[in-house]
Amino acid sequence: MATLIAVLNNGEYVDLPTPKVGGYDCIPNELTKSSRNTLGNLYKWRIAIKRSITVSWVAMTPAQKDSILNLTSASSFQLKYFDPHDAEFKYGKFYRGNDLKITPRPPYKNGEFKYYDISMSFGEF
Repeated sequence: MATLIAVLNNGEYVDLPTPKVGGYDCIPNELTKSSRNTLGNLYKWRIAIKRSITVSWVAMTPAQKDSILNLTSASSFQLKYFDPHDAEFKYGKFYRGNDLKITPRPPYKNGEFKYYDISMSFGEF
């Protein structure tokens, strides 16, 4: 089974770990321009549909955490992702949102936490 999301790195897609149950959303956002004429009729123009992806993982090891952060740290990157609305895998250029959250899980041992919970979002260019 293919992973839900992968990042292009050095010409190959690197699978990200499987998100937690309920930890993957792919939402289509419709970009529109609308206005009304003098009769009050509404006119709406669809400019584009862009995807927003939110993903969460639990109990990631320090190595997994570092890998996820390194793969998604560039200002833009290519993703292969599963779109549940169309029930197919798609490709696109994305950026990481400002909502990155890393939560360490105790215990703290030998100068490091053993596991981390991670959540972040990606926006399509």
